[in-house]
Amino acid sequence: MKLRAHPRTTVALLAAIVVFLQVGWFTGVLTSPDPAATAHRDWIQFHRTAERLVQGATDEIYPVGFEGDTRPEFSDGLFFLYPPFVAWVTLPLALLSALGAYLACAAAVAVVTLAAVRSVLRTLGERQPRRLLGLLWGMASAPWNAAVILGHLSATLLASPALALAAWSRGNERWTGAGLGLLLAKPNWGLPVLLLLLVGRRWRMVGGFLASAAALVVVSLPLGPDLWGDWVITMVNYRTIVTDSGATQPWRQATLFATLQSLFGRPGSDPWMMGAWLAAGGGLFGATVAVWARHGRAAPTFPRLLGVALLAILVTNPYAYFYDALLAFPAAAALWSRDASWRRPRLRSIARGVTLAIWAWMHLQYFVLMNAAPSLVGLGLAAWLVLEIVDLGASDPLPPPGALR
Repeated sequence: MKLRAHPRTTVALLAAIVVFLQVGWFTGVLTSPDPAATAHRDWIQFHRTAERLVQGATDEIYPVGFEGDTRPEFSDGLFFLYPPFVAWVTLPLALLSALGAYLACAAAVAVVTLAAVRSVLRTLGERQPRRLLGLLWGMASAPWNAAVILGHLSATLLASPALALAAWSRGNERWTGAGLGLLLAKPNWGLPVLLLLLVGRRWRMVGGFLASAAALVVVSLPLGPDLWGDWVITMVNYRTIVTDSGATQPWRQATLFATLQSLFGRPGSDPWMMGAWLAAGGGLFGATVAVWARHGRAAPTFPRLLGVALLAILVTNPYAYFYDALLAFPAAAALWSRDASWRRPRLRSIARGVTLAIWAWMHLQYFVLMNAAPSLVGLGLAAWLVLEIVDLGASDPLPPPGALR
């Protein structure tokens, strides 16, 4: 495999970014007097959950009440907020020390996300040199580096669209839907995908999605059905943290909601802010629904449509952290692939420029300026989404799958 001089320079630059961020961080952690305390980040919520599982203290997994509780998550804010079936994923961590659990989480995030990135690129038909470049762009991105550093296992949900696209490329729409059903680990991601599959009349995918959802509920039952009630109560109570700008700082976010808070200096609980977000986010998601209604049955466009769906979910959610921006990778891969579904090359060129600007700004927002940075990632992602929607809206509906496969 040969790379021209320009790609070789790009590869060297991207590799240098990864080495600087990852080696620098892990060297600092492992050489500190108390490595586990130094690395006290998001991974700890998964380790605590694993310990409570093996101790039989499942009633302590969810906070439920947010007043008068002395558990450590109430001081560090690292709550376990996922549906009960996700708790099983954490179980192997109970066998490890705190430091071992952190390293295991960081390694799991790195391996699973990179495998997902590679799978997406392969599904899109990219050749090996371009796959390598795509993989390096993902590794050098701020969301990937942050997810690994934090050991945040939710980043592994990138495997869901990767598995779905792999199944789609083999013509198995039921397994495509089943793969997307794994996004229910974050219901605010999974349920909008189900809605779009319904709007796009992808009935086999809908069936696979619902079967996957049923299986996830069933595997959670040994933990006790009451755990679902605890989770619901926790999520209802957690809404105050989501809308409180002091607890959920905009610079840590990758949503349009965070951009509005940052630019206008208002907390998320402000009625004007909520109204502006609902109007803008509702309009963008409504336009995404219209695109799916128009093109949802078109087989060749499915990777792009799925990418647009994930991009819309990221932009319009009330909160999504910087590592959640990995969800935009399938959309970026489709944008930079040789997919011929774009009808307006100029719009595509602008969208590519926007993605590069977002990629660069994320490093500044998350690793350099931090609290001093305006939260512009959500605005950039929204602009990219608008370009996708405009191009798809201007395109004629393509024939149904049977006419193209």
